Amino acid sequence: AQKEFTVVGRAHSKAQLFDFVAKFPTEERLIVIYDSGLSLSPTEKLKIQTEQIASLELGNEVLSNTSNASGLNSEVLLSQVYERLRKPEEIHIGDSGISPKSIKPKFSGTGNLWIGITGSDASPGITTVAINVAAEISLESFTVLLDGDSDRVDIGVKLGMKSDERKSALNENLTLIDISKLDQQSIERLIPNKQPESETQIVGCVDLGDAPDLNIALRDRREKGKTYVENLQMCGHIVYVLQPEKHCLFEMERFYLQSKQLYPDARITFVLNKASNSSRHQAFKKSFRKKLQELEAGQKHFIIPLEYQLIDRAQGRFSTVAEVAPRSTLRKAIRELSIYLHKST
Repeated sequence: AQKEFTVVGRAHSKAQLFDFVAKFPTEERLIVIYDSGLSLSPTEKLKIQTEQIASLELGNEVLSNTSNASGLNSEVLLSQVYERLRKPEEIHIGDSGISPKSIKPKFSGTGNLWIGITGSDASPGITTVAINVAAEISLESFTVLLDGDSDRVDIGVKLGMKSDERKSALNENLTLIDISKLDQQSIERLIPNKQPESETQIVGCVDLGDAPDLNIALRDRREKGKTYVENLQMCGHIVYVLQPEKHCLFEMERFYLQSKQLYPDARITFVLNKASNSSRHQAFKKSFRKKLQELEAGQKHFIIPLEYQLIDRAQGRFSTVAEVAPRSTLRKAIRELSIYLHKST
């Protein structure tokens, strides 16, 4: 009371804590203090992180104080409490005017079939994955490939297409559309006149480019941040591509936690690209799988092998891996990913 704090409850288990937080009045400010022994997973921590609720995990510097019989360093505790209350949470959805929402189809006749392909920085192969996945899916369904990467608008160039061309030479079912000109009329023109719209499935593959810190992008007044968020929220299935670099695991974790808070029902599939059989990459694969377990990201993940020569050959011919090496291990991995995405949309 002296410090203007009031104890409103104590929880002796995770279930009690989550139940209390869920019933707490939204108009009041709450800070949840717990020690590391509670072992909250990253997903569980999201349940006690909202605009009105802050959380503080007690570390050894707070719990160790020989001069205090309770074993609690109250001065350090208060200092950290004030700091936590002042410091914004990693994501404040309410501050940005965007609340957690369900992904909904952007256009009629398409269902929830938009696949957004994004990933870490340092060129993990997002565009290459997008082109090859779209080409594979177009073997079964009408497919729209959209370039949503404002930094590198180069999908048409990689496919050897002129600026005014839309239909790809790779496949009659594959069309490239400028994402800034995408509208209902564009979608309807893709559907053959002989087939009713209800019987036609159209899959959209969107090259979103590198994933930014969504917490920053939501507040970004510049066009790039707003465009990324707008493109992301029309995708019901998100593919996150990373390569075997340590910083990529941090970016993957940040993106997963932020996107799941923004869009709880979005499906996210992780793809480790450019993975060789070297000892360093083998160790990274283990770290990659371990991180997915820690995040409780139970979705299926994929590993695509490193084959620079095949990629270079495909790009040099303005084609896909399936055309230059249809029986390669690389094509097999891409095909497996594409079939999974097509079936799960």
